[in-house]
Amino acid sequence: MVRNRKEKRKIRDFDEEWMKRAVLIVIDSEISIRAAARDANLVHMTLKRYVDKYRNSSKEERLNFHFAPRYDVNKVFPKELEDQLRDYLLTSSYELSKINNLKYPSWDKNWQAGVDWLSGYMKRYTKLAIIKPEATSLGRATSFNRINVTEFFDNLSRAYSKFPNGPPPQNIYNLDETALTTVHNPPNIIGQKGLKQIGQVTFGERGVLVTACCFVNATGNSVAPFLIFSRVYFKDRMITGAPPGTAGGAKKTGWVNSEAFMDILKYLHGFVKSTPESPTLLIIDNHQSHISISSLEFCKSNGIMLLSLPPHTSGKLQPLDKAVYKSPLHATTGWS
Repeated sequence: MVRNRKEKRKIRDFDEEWMKRAVLIVIDSEISIRAAARDANLVHMTLKRYVDKYRNSSKEERLNFHFAPRYDVNKVFPKELEDQLRDYLLTSSYELSKINNLKYPSWDKNWQAGVDWLSGYMKRYTKLAIIKPEATSLGRATSFNRINVTEFFDNLSRAYSKFPNGPPPQNIYNLDETALTTVHNPPNIIGQKGLKQIGQVTFGERGVLVTACCFVNATGNSVAPFLIFSRVYFKDRMITGAPPGTAGGAKKTGWVNSEAFMDILKYLHGFVKSTPESPTLLIIDNHQSHISISSLEFCKSNGIMLLSLPPHTSGKLQPLDKAVYKSPLHATTGWS
């Protein structure tokens, strides 16, 4: 079946209301078809075809008579069902056509819609696209559910209740980490057809990991980031050119562990100056490796209340993941 058929003749579009008016004028006023077509800016042979079809139709057929071409004659689904199909395309198109007793091609063999039908459907709905899904673990896919999210907001309400007059927005902080690397992702380039591999020079094949821990409160204000370098010892020159107030640390892996998390808490406390009488609520990811007895004792004695997000839900519930990290990560690629 030809999917991109080249038209042998150009189909001229016209307004349905003008065609209806011209047909009725020819039938009621006995005016010639050529004269009516000239007045309505229509092709006279097209008008003649509609006049003959209207004359030969019965009274019942004239009530639903179409004065415009119907290019959807060979479509499997009518327009209403195609709109409905948008919600569950590709998974139930075959079932939908069978339930509604529609005439369809040989879809019974594989129990699914054919490639030709899919190609035509995608052309009619240009807002749809074939997208490669992101690999998502079973834990991440199943953790974001009503029970876990409701439990988190219940815990958040209990944390709010510990403030005498409700928590001030400037005392509610979100903490999240993101990975930065010294090797950028090369952008797309234009190359010659037929080349299987095109290289682009980068600083290295595998970059050095730097973990950036960022803080933002409910008023939109932020604290300078805390950077963790994949080194044994930290040097002040490592944060040269960083935002004013940035602090840093060094760990062999470059990731946040219990020792690094303790340094992060001390760094944040230097900004918020929280006390047990004026506490600060800190919302963090659910990483067991971050928490230790010493960090919990530090938070208890310095008025920092920790509230963790449900596991595998930071991509949905963490504001830094949703609205902040995308721009700087794209900017690092642009700098290179």
